[in-house]
Amino acid sequence: MDIAVVGAGVSLTLDGAGTITAARVGLGAVAARVLLVAEAAQAIIGSRLDLPAQQRLEAAARAACRPIDDKRGTIEFRTDVAARADAPSGPDRAGPSEDELMAKHHVEAVVNGDAVEFLCETEETLLDVLRDTLQLTGSKEGCASGDCGACSVTLDGRLVCSCLVLGCEVGGRRIETIEGLAKGEKLHPLQQKFLEHAALQCGICTPGFLVAGKALLERTPDPSEHEIRYWLAGNLCRCTGYDKIVSAVKDAAATMRKG
Repeated sequence: MDIAVVGAGVSLTLDGAGTITAARVGLGAVAARVLLVAEAAQAIIGSRLDLPAQQRLEAAARAACRPIDDKRGTIEFRTDVAARADAPSGPDRAGPSEDELMAKHHVEAVVNGDAVEFLCETEETLLDVLRDTLQLTGSKEGCASGDCGACSVTLDGRLVCSCLVLGCEVGGRRIETIEGLAKGEKLHPLQQKFLEHAALQCGICTPGFLVAGKALLERTPDPSEHEIRYWLAGNLCRCTGYDKIVSAVKDAAATMRKG
């Protein structure tokens, strides 16, 4: 599984003269959690996206970094990459106009078998839409970078991280979330086996494991332990040590084969 060395994002709003009127600057993998760097945004608001503005942005981003030092990158490397990644250059990096940023998309989709429609902004993820607009809060945000699997859903039958899919991309498509597993009061066999095997503790990662496990069993009804571990490699758990999760999936597979 790929884990980001550095993640950076800049959202700019420009007026007709090209002056920055609003900005948001984000940095990932350079601190204990994702940073929203207000100082970097303030450093460029009111100016054009010229070299001095980029230099101020770079300096503010560099000052905000508190990265770790590991085999994927040193402290110095992560800090340097984050600073340079947050300094866009050239007119092609200016981003959409204010009108484009303010526009909302009308989307119709099917979620857990029910037809839904919603409005979302261009930058909103499917995870944002599920949790904040549709009030389906079972899917969790653990990393916002597709590394942990806590937000796993299926999109037209394909397992995806909903934090990496834009809400405006799902028009006319079929989405299945953790809320769709149980049928009324009757738990899905995976849910029942997770309880029986005590395959959960804090529960943040559990929805993603259940959705991923269901996708596996629909594809491979009798998976080996190796296949289960390989399929679930994109889901991280800080609590259980994985053995109970693997056992629960294997036991659920046996139950489902019996009907």
